[in-house]
Amino acid sequence: MNLISWNVWGMISNPNFLTSPSKCIADVIDQNFDINKINQKKNRKNLIILLIQECWIFYGFFVSENRFISFPVYIISLLIPLFYYYKANPINNINSLLEEKSLHIYQDSKINAAKYTNSGLLMITNQKADSEGYNYFSKHKSIDSIASKGFMWIIYESYKLIIINLHLQSEKYHKIKYEQLDEIRSFIDKFKKKNYYIYIGGDFNLNIKNYNVKKKILNIFDNMLILTNYQATTNNNNCYDFFLTNFIPEKYVFKNIKNQLSDHDIIKLKIFDS
Repeated sequence: MNLISWNVWGMISNPNFLTSPSKCIADVIDQNFDINKINQKKNRKNLIILLIQECWIFYGFFVSENRFISFPVYIISLLIPLFYYYKANPINNINSLLEEKSLHIYQDSKINAAKYTNSGLLMITNQKADSEGYNYFSKHKSIDSIASKGFMWIIYESYKLIIINLHLQSEKYHKIKYEQLDEIRSFIDKFKKKNYYIYIGGDFNLNIKNYNVKKKILNIFDNMLILTNYQATTNNNNCYDFFLTNFIPEKYVFKNIKNQLSDHDIIKLKIFDS
């Protein structure tokens, strides 16, 4: 099984924030979803799941290819009430690629009342999940309050497997982040009791290299295993991106992939089934 997580830097601090997410996703799909292997036997060994953060859906309209055109058009569209009935979804720019590779897309596109964007979370896989869902965080603060933030999940019943994609509170609000993790812990409790394999990944916005942070996370999740190489995953030298699991794999490989498209590394986790 291969799990790949990437924050594609859809924030306005990125000069290409309107065009970058779809380019990032197209690139990582080309690198990891070989069309000749997608139709291999459907089992957990051949399962590939891509967890994406900051693929925001905005109200308004924008042209996807040229930022010098798209940004002014986007700003103007926000001033016209008509466009509040239109949602600009970056994933629409690569529909042909997704169809060509017969991939399955899971995305919560809802923008909650009084919010400006959706959660920015997206999951893409080569095997159809049995169920999917999204839970909104009850706690948030500052700039995060304009987004419909939470965590999404997909379940494979035949593998007794649940995968969770998250993007926690930004900035220095650690108390809020831990409260959000506690919401996830409450959600997975019923699956742990049923002996499901659980993998939680994404952008935690918590530097796991810090001993106290690591200890707090392990206390919340009752000593689940952290899967990481503890190398920095962001441009500011923090290790924000990693995986948690309740299952101790016999063998796994975790690696960071540097890139020029985002302020986060791509992280890849390969689990070798016994």
